[in-house]
Amino acid sequence: MKARWGVGVAGAALGLFGLFVWMPSLSYHPGRIAQSEAKGLLKATYVAEESYRAEHDTYAPLAALTGISPAGPRYQVEMVSMSKEHFLLRAVARAADPRGLIDRAFHRNVASYPSMAGDTWEIDDQNHLTNTINRLE
Repeated sequence: MKARWGVGVAGAALGLFGLFVWMPSLSYHPGRIAQSEAKGLLKATYVAEESYRAEHDTYAPLAALTGISPAGPRYQVEMVSMSKEHFLLRAVARAADPRGLIDRAFHRNVASYPSMAGDTWEIDDQNHLTNTINRLE
């Protein structure tokens, strides 16, 4: 019985061609990656706040939320305002670490990233996520 190798050499060549056409859409942009971190931190904190409110009928200060780290490698989350019915969270980008930390995902020096310091995202109790100060433009 003859072994089957899929579609053969022509199919492999076509697959490689498709890969090279598709790859530019995966261009590495550290600023976008940093902003994804901010959005992820805020969304996770939003979910924790809503879970806390479901149990206690009020929102919690960040220190009271267990399992949530209010800081990532590039952003710091802070509570801007909070009441029993409403809250506003903000994630602000810190300056690049001058010690030259390495981004493990791409093996690059974090200090060589474009400066995102001051890039600011906010999320409220209605799950409205906004980029109030955009350092990528």
